[in-house]
Amino acid sequence: MNSLKVLSMRLRGAKTELEDAGESTEGMAVSTSKLREDIKALTNVNGTGGFDIMKDSQNFKSTYEIMKGIANVWNDLTDTSKAAVIEKIAGRVYLNVQKCA
Repeated sequence: MNSLKVLSMRLRGAKTELEDAGESTEGMAVSTSKLREDIKALTNVNGTGGFDIMKDSQNFKSTYEIMKGIANVWNDLTDTSKAAVIEKIAGRVYLNVQKCA
């Protein structure tokens, strides 16, 4: 399975689909609200409040919008925060793939 498909499924909390595809769910957030909180906290630079992966309480932003939003603060993140963001959205298996993308 390609890394972008895995990224999209992890962002949307599609644990069953990931498991069915033989992908790891290790480190995956237990809920959408937890992932939302984690990403906002990790990307909270300069008191901005962090990047929100949701349009509203029910709808995700597109994968493109999410990646673009994270990219906007990427250079301001610590190495530890960068690694944590990648692991949250891509998983450990794809950690190095996403770093290179």
